[in-house]
Parts: sequence; structure tokens; C-alpha cells
Amino acid sequence: MSKKSEGAAEPKVKKNKKSPGERLSKLLSAVCVLAAVVLIGVTALAFITSGKDKAPDTGSAAPEIITTEPATEPTTLASADTVKVKGTVYVTGTADYYAEPEELSSASGTLQAGEAVGLVSANKTWCRITYGGKVCYIQRKYLSTKKPEITTTQTAQADITAVAASAAERKTVNLEQKHWSVVVVDKNRQLPEGYEPELEYIAGSEYSLDARVADYYNKMYDAAYADGVVLTPYSAYRKYSTQESNYNSLVSQYTGQGYTRSEAEDLAAAEILPAGCSEHNLGFAVDICSTDESFKDTPEYEWLCENAYKYGFIERYPEGTKEITGVIAEPWHWRFIGPSYAKDMKQKGFATLEEYLQSYGKNY
Repeated sequence: MSKKSEGAAEPKVKKNKKSPGERLSKLLSAVCVLAAVVLIGVTALAFITSGKDKAPDTGSAAPEIITTEPATEPTTLASADTVKVKGTVYVTGTADYYAEPEELSSASGTLQAGEAVGLVSANKTWCRITYGGKVCYIQRKYLSTKKPEITTTQTAQADITAVAASAAERKTVNLEQKHWSVVVVDKNRQLPEGYEPELEYIAGSEYSLDARVADYYNKMYDAAYADGVVLTPYSAYRKYSTQESNYNSLVSQYTGQGYTRSEAEDLAAAEILPAGCSEHNLGFAVDICSTDESFKDTPEYEWLCENAYKYGFIERYPEGTKEITGVIAEPWHWRFIGPSYAKDMKQKGFATLEEYLQSYGKNY
């Protein structure tokens, strides 16, 4: 029997050692428990948030404030009970808006396809919006988070409809009368349909005026020139189509700023009158040198204020008379009314043609 060498220790054997299969089984059990805990938590959270996300159907009651954001943003606001958007949305077609969310109440105005409005809140039927500085209501089915594509035909038709409605309410002036030179045209009084004056070119430009007026302007131009002042015409007679384009362009600028069509028309008419309502269409008016307010500080303006009446011209829209004329101050815009009327108006101290005619009880 051999003898073991000294100092050699016996190998230690670890007791209760588990096999690889047993360790894997225990790990899988732990993972399953963790997964179950996570699933329970997710289910509970979904149950809690589902109660918050669903907006009550309040019919035509005042819209509730939107505070939730569903996972999917609807393209059309009518496609879900609540909406994600709380900002700018777009009108999908011609639609009325109201002071209160009641369909049968009187409409406050009409919005056109493509117009942008501010969305404040919504329920299943109505949206509370801001438009033109006002808070109002519109049926939700007419709004979309995407701006619709508007064809040229649709835009033109909207303009034609609006202009036709306004034109139907205007008085048509009579130019076949003794007092033809003091006829007033404005946003409430228009020229006869298809009216075109006989024209003659005027001095200092390629512009023209009514043939009955042109010679008076030429004499005024020559007199001013002799005094060292040049009254260069900046604009005179305008075709109907030119006036229409200018006016509609300004209306579009205002509707783009959030004003209603009616509001935009009123604002535009204070600067550029509708076609057929302008003294430029009449052929009696000249814009001299520029269309800038600074013109009132020029030698040309000073000369006109002192001498224009002698040739039958008046400053048509003086400063501070917008409430009477409906038009903002335009120191460059001079209108022919005839030497006798202009002299009488100046001597009696009337600032506007409207006041002058009213003093005689006339309204041509």
C-alpha cells in the first residue's frame, strides 16, 4: 500500500450542486413572473386613460376644452370624438359660422373653403373657433387639419357670388342729366353696367380722362407748369377689369388675415373701391405724382390746394373725412366737378362733395 506524500491536501467536493437544466428552469420562472407584473400594470394604465380620452356626446351644447391627445390625429375633425389639434385648422367648403353653437340660430357670417381659423375646443358636433378677432362656432364637419386644394374656378366663383350680391344692393347713378359732373359714385352707388366714357389723353402722361374733363386738366397742368410745378399724373381713368383686379386682390389680403368676406370688403373699399364704384372708372379723377401720404407735404399739393378749384378740381378725400366719404385720406386724388361747383364749394368751406350736395338737398 503506497503512502501519500506530505502536504498534499485532499480535493474538496461541493455539495448540493444543481445541474444546468435546473438553473435554466429557475431563470425562466423568474422571467414569467416579471412579464406578468408588467402586463398587469399596462392593463391598469390603459383602463385609467381610456376613461379620460373619451369626450362625452353633448350634442349642441357648448364645446368642452380639449385636453387630450389621441394616438392618431384625425384628418377630418368629425372623424373622432376628440381631436389632437389645438391651433390652426381649415374650412373645407363654404360654411356659416355662429355666435352660439345652435344650427338654427342666425348665422353671423360665412367662411370660404381654404380659410384658416383658430381651433379652441370641440365636441362631437361643434367647434369653437377664433376668426377675425372673434370667438364663434362652426359645425365640426366643415373643418380639417389639412388645407384643402382650392381651384381657380372655385375662387373665382366665390368672388363672383360676393360681388354680385353687393352689386344688387347698390344704386345705379344717372349720368344722362344736367348735373353730370357732380355725380357721386362710391361703394353704395355704381355706374351703369358696361359704362365706358369717351376718353382723351391728358398732358404729362399716357393716361386719359373723360373727354369732357381732359381739357380742364390740361389747362391746370399748363398753369402749374408756368409756376414751376409739374403735376405728373400717376393714374387716371381705369378700366373696369383693372379696378376689379385691384379691389379683389386687397380683399384677398384681408381675408388671409382672418377677416370675414364682408369685413374684408368693407376694409378694402376704404382704400380701393369696387369696380364700377370708382371715380377712376368714371373718368373724372386723377392721382397726381404718387399715392403716398407724403404728397401733402409737397409743392404740388400746396399749389393744387390754392388753384385746383379754378379748373374744376377738388381734393376728393381730405384728411379726417372718412366717416363721410367712406374712403381714407388721399391727398393725391383730385376729382373734377366743374369750375362753378368747385368755386362755390370752396367759398362755402365744404370739405367733401357729399356735404356740399346735402347743403342743397341733392344726392346725385
